[in-house]
Amino acid sequence: MDPSSIFLPKLAADRARYLGEYSERFENVLNADDAAPLFAECNADRARFRVAVHPAATWVRDELFRPALAQTPPDVTRRVVFTAGRNAVGKSSALAYSQAGHWAHVVFDSTFSSAAHARRLIDRALAADWPNTVVHVDRRLEDAFVSMLERARGEGRVVGIEQMIHSHRGAAETVGGLADGFRHHVRCDFRFLVNSAQGIREGSIELTGLQD
Repeated sequence: MDPSSIFLPKLAADRARYLGEYSERFENVLNADDAAPLFAECNADRARFRVAVHPAATWVRDELFRPALAQTPPDVTRRVVFTAGRNAVGKSSALAYSQAGHWAHVVFDSTFSSAAHARRLIDRALAADWPNTVVHVDRRLEDAFVSMLERARGEGRVVGIEQMIHSHRGAAETVGGLADGFRHHVRCDFRFLVNSAQGIREGSIELTGLQD
């Protein structure tokens, strides 16, 4: 059986359970990698099913974003945070550093390597009258690769070097373009962080010009 034929039918048969379980486990941080372990097959053999489960995991992440925008939280947390940066860049560490999970109503945790998808997400948030912040995280390829290998040993999540380079360039180009296009929009701002062996520090938009 083709592994890719397993997950979408399972999801279609019991969508409410998967959405509810994700919300219970991960609350307001939406990440496709976190959605993958909702499926038993992926837990049993993460390396084998990582690619096959991605469409279903992405659907869970994106579907939970819709009702989040329809809610009315306190003004202090009425903000959407989008992450951006290559695979294994350390976005979870950056979220902890920025405490975005506390001051945002919802965190959409992804690479933002697709400019079209990223623009649709921001436009959707703005159309629903939500302020949003894009948090771009940069990290040296060598450090990110080591982190990916460590994660792969523990979780089975293997990302090829080509994909890591592609996601870095895609995120940098996407965020650079978005920052330019939305620089005068009062409800859209950008934050740039650097993840290194010394920890997380603040950066600048110049990071989106870096290439491996």
